[in-house]
Amino acid sequence: SLTRYAYKYSLQMMSDLGGFDIPLTERVTDISPENLEEVAERVGGFPLIIKDKVAGGHGIGVIQVDSQDGLNSVAQMVQTTKEKKSFQVQQFLAHNRHARLIVLGGKVIDSIAYNKTNDDFRTNRAEKDIDVEPAKFSADVEKAAIRATAAHLFDFGGVDVIEGQGENEGKNYVLEVNNPAYFPRSQLCTN
Repeated sequence: SLTRYAYKYSLQMMSDLGGFDIPLTERVTDISPENLEEVAERVGGFPLIIKDKVAGGHGIGVIQVDSQDGLNSVAQMVQTTKEKKSFQVQQFLAHNRHARLIVLGGKVIDSIAYNKTNDDFRTNRAEKDIDVEPAKFSADVEKAAIRATAAHLFDFGGVDVIEGQGENEGKNYVLEVNNPAYFPRSQLCTN
């Protein structure tokens, strides 16, 4: 649909403008099995991630899907239980931690790492047993966070970045730019 292509184009345009990588991402409104199969192929196959964010965040509504049957089932659930009838399907990127960089006025003013604590693929979960630590990241990761914030026309943002592993080594993927961003976790962690 035109909406899907417009959404994909806007993400790619922000990536090109900002000079940062983003995971392959598709916005889905058509949950026919044929369309979902095509979407899964375009984002690199299984496993993949469904993002149907809900209020409160912290990984709620972020789902790893490992099969076409699972994708069909989750898509049906999302469309029948939500007012908003769209969600994102995103390329799965293996990682052991993700960065949260707080950007203000074109500078990274704070940064922390969310480390994996169990077999859950999410590093930022709504549970209390998350492992967060002060962390400094490479100049490339900081540049990606600053560029992503600017590409969204924000002066302030909490930018989530995954540093690539394996075949994606050397790439820094911007997952999202949060505005407003929950910065007290960084503030409490780093003082």
